[in-house]
Amino acid sequence: SILRVPGAKDIAVEVNSLSKTYAMAGFRVGMAVGNARLISALARVKSYLDYGAYTPIQVAASAALDGPQDCVDEIRAIYKSRRDALVESFGKAGWSIPEPPASM
Repeated sequence: SILRVPGAKDIAVEVNSLSKTYAMAGFRVGMAVGNARLISALARVKSYLDYGAYTPIQVAASAALDGPQDCVDEIRAIYKSRRDALVESFGKAGWSIPEPPASM
């Protein structure tokens, strides 16, 4: 997370979505955390672009975040496996690349 960097909480915003973690890619729902002034500005800009998420999507997002989280470990393992296969394939092709700390 960028917010772990010293001083980042004063100048940064981190944005996450529920797309991959909860298999909600078409739902277009996520969250932003960070500097309160920047979050306020983002909310103002977003308010000009749409009127908010459809209520059933908000309910589904809330259920995903509040519900059991064992699916997160399962999905993380799938993406790790895909990442590892890609790194291995590059290696077999003669391209040595460092293993990224994340899956994407």
